[in-house]
Amino acid sequence: MEIWSLRDFELTDQTGNPISLKTFENKILVTNFFYATCPELCPRMNNNLRLAVEAFKDDPEVAFLSHTVHPEHDSVPVLAEYAKKYNYAPDKWYFATGFKHEIYDLAINHYHAAAPSPDGKYDFIHSTMAFLVDKELRIRGYFESHNNPTFATDVKNGIKGLQAEYAIKEKKANDQKR
Repeated sequence: MEIWSLRDFELTDQTGNPISLKTFENKILVTNFFYATCPELCPRMNNNLRLAVEAFKDDPEVAFLSHTVHPEHDSVPVLAEYAKKYNYAPDKWYFATGFKHEIYDLAINHYHAAAPSPDGKYDFIHSTMAFLVDKELRIRGYFESHNNPTFATDVKNGIKGLQAEYAIKEKKANDQKR
């Protein structure tokens, strides 16, 4: 798999606070795209993602970020209400809105989460994928949520795999200092 890096962004979370990549500095990040009025796929994906959030709720090096693809509707109050449905952990799971062009640029050009319609346009992005981002802001994995009964477990295992990788790097660095 080719490794893609994220570019910085300026979005607003469900509490009205600005967020950027600096918000997630030195964190393992799991991201996805959704919209609050989605009738089936997004609620199922976020409900399963909630299980991963719960597993890492006390781990300060792990965060979750859900980008709305319908920012015209998904205002800060809408996202705040949506977040309550999933018993989100404050400062753990961010539901983000912003300018449509900013979110779509991230989805298309950085996460590679979208395919164009037959006319080559990206009128509406609907992805059932979650993305694993390392502390260097590189996308290291992706997880399909649709019809995947192991989605939450896959996400948790992806996070644990990155944590193990960082632990090995840290041990090697400490061993070299001796």
